[in-house]
Amino acid sequence: MPIGNGSKRNRAAGSGDIRAVGLRFPSGRLIVERTDERDVSVPLRRYPTLQRARAAFPQ
Repeated sequence: MPIGNGSKRNRAAGSGDIRAVGLRFPSGRLIVERTDERDVSVPLRRYPTLQRARAAFPQ
C-alpha cells in the first residue's frame, strides 16, 4: 500500500505478500489481523452493513 507521496511501500522486509489471517469485532471495531503480525483497526460504523449483522452461529 503506497504511503506518503506514493514512492514508498509499507511492507515488512522479506515478507512477500501481506494477507489477512483473521477478523475480530470487539467493542464496535473491525480489526483485521495480518500475516506480518500487525493489525488494522477501523470503527465498525464505517461499514453499516457489518455493524447491523448478527452472528451466524451463537457464541
